[in-house]
Amino acid sequence: RGCLSCELGNNTSTLQEMSYGKFLDVVFRSIPGTYILLVLFVNNTPDKDLMPLLALLCSAGATSFLSTTLAYEYDMDYDNRKESPTVHGFVPNDRRGKALCFISNLFL
Repeated sequence: RGCLSCELGNNTSTLQEMSYGKFLDVVFRSIPGTYILLVLFVNNTPDKDLMPLLALLCSAGATSFLSTTLAYEYDMDYDNRKESPTVHGFVPNDRRGKALCFISNLFL
């Protein structure tokens, strides 16, 4: 398939490699960072500065974007749709449906 791990003898696909990286990024960086910023914002009661809120929104947006692209790419993969059509296939095949599904997942 042309992936580095396949050349090294590993049996994972490029999609799996990318998904592992995104999953680790969400679990060990984005979610803890969002939690820390939330605690900072809640404990910043005297002056209610706008910067912790802005940082919190950016962190939550990054977490949402990573998890949305992870779900979107797994759903759009041809092999996944062919292997288990009852699980994968929530994203429609037309452009408008793809965009609407991506945006709605992003803000969920």
